[in-house]
Amino acid sequence: PPHATASALSELEVAGLITSRDGRVCCRHDLIADAVMRGLGGTLGSYMHRRCAVVLDQELRSSPVASIAWDCALHWDAADEPTRALELTGLIIDRLLSLGLPKAAADLCQRSERYCRTRAQHADRLWRLSRARRLLYDWDGVVNSLIERREILNTNDGQLEKYTEGDI
Repeated sequence: PPHATASALSELEVAGLITSRDGRVCCRHDLIADAVMRGLGGTLGSYMHRRCAVVLDQELRSSPVASIAWDCALHWDAADEPTRALELTGLIIDRLLSLGLPKAAADLCQRSERYCRTRAQHADRLWRLSRARRLLYDWDGVVNSLIERREILNTNDGQLEKYTEGDI
């Protein structure tokens, strides 16, 4: 009930565990947030992670920062939506590349591998990684990424899948 929620929030604020920023309630420390999230049941935890991801996604629109993107992707993953996490990291990687930040893009590419579920998703991630490594003048990394991508795209009969126009 609203009165119980208000009372609980007041207790937490007096104890210095939460604060209010931009109309949102925030934990003062990541350990507190982690402890709270671990104590939730599966359904409520998934809902809370989804809500956090939505809030962070809105924040990303005004401030595209790699660390916020990664936090948002982690929440999408925890909400059991790895495809949304991968889409988000792909958009941020593209933004980072266009801003001339290939190191941050390459790091995010590496960390986003865990969200890939299909061969096409792995191939797309490797394509972005090769672009970032090219901007870093990491030629061995470019070659390795493209070789790995080619291996992923190979079908059982040795034929390559067709490239999409975005690959050109």
